[in-house]
This record gives sequence, C-alpha cells and structure tokens, in this order.
Amino acid sequence: MSLQTDTIAGVITLEVTVSGSGASSNSDVGPTPVTLTRAIRIARSAPLIRSIALGKTASGFQVQITGFSTDRDVTEADVHFNNSALGTVQTTNLTVNLTDAASQWFKTTASAQFGSQFSLLLPFTIQGSTDSIGSVSVQLKNSQGTSNTSSASFLSAAPV
Repeated sequence: MSLQTDTIAGVITLEVTVSGSGASSNSDVGPTPVTLTRAIRIARSAPLIRSIALGKTASGFQVQITGFSTDRDVTEADVHFNNSALGTVQTTNLTVNLTDAASQWFKTTASAQFGSQFSLLLPFTIQGSTDSIGSVSVQLKNSQGTSNTSSASFLSAAPV
C-alpha cells in the first residue's frame, strides 16, 4: 500500500482500524479491532522546481516553470541568462517579483485542486535575436528559503 501526500504544509493524520473474522476466543463478540494512528507532518519549505522549459515567441521568449511551495507562497524568481557560443547577453541577471501574482493564484478556488503546485509563465521581450542566450537558469524564493536551481536551453525549446 502506498500513500501520496499533499504538497501543502500541515499535519495529515491517518487512522486505520483492523478487525478480523474467523476463530475467536471464548467470547461471543469476536476479535477486538485494533486501531493504528499515524501523524505525518508536511513542513514549510522553500519552493521546489519540478520542470522548466523555454519557448521562443514572436517578440522574444518565455520561461515556463512548474513547481510547488508547501506554504503556498512564492515571492520572487531569480533568472540568470547564460551566453551562447553565438553571442553575449547584456543583462545576465534579473529578479522578478512574484508576491502579488502568487498570492492571487493561491487565494483562488481554482488553485485548491492543485494543492501548492503552480505553473508560472515568465514572458521576456528582447531586441534582436535569442541566439545570444544559450540557456536560462531559475531559482524561486519564499519566506522559507531558495529553491533548487533549474535550467533549460533553447536547443530543446519548441516554438510557442
């Protein structure tokens, strides 16, 4: 038997009652059921990035991030643009404030069915070609800390 827990911080309490049938003792009632209780704590933690993908658009590109945040809070995305062999990027680091957008998403009833999972789309408009960008690395932050670094390159990016 396996159990998939939710991604929201809190406590999950499991209570299982086992009762049997068959030969019983001298009692007419039968075997006594046994109840087992177990509490599982889902701790508040930094966001976790599950996947990242890049897609070219008519005016630049976009970064799509899928992840979750156990406290349903994401405050910022730190984006790093890595140079390609074809050129040099003028702006290599950018911080995107996500406090309001994340708060709005996690307050909606539509978000409840996804627990603390989210899909974030960051569009970027650029002058010139995306050929100078080899890959993009992203870290997400919340009040608990900083996520893992996740990267994607244009080699695997599909047009959007």
